[in-house]
Amino acid sequence: MGACQEFRVLRSVKKSQLMAAVNRSPNRMAN
Repeated sequence: MGACQEFRVLRSVKKSQLMAAVNRSPNRMAN
């Protein structure tokens, strides 16, 4: 239960970082 929640949070953070990276350089990751 705790590990699952932690994994979910980690995924959310990773997704947020990815979106920030895409916003910073849209040409590098168009897809």
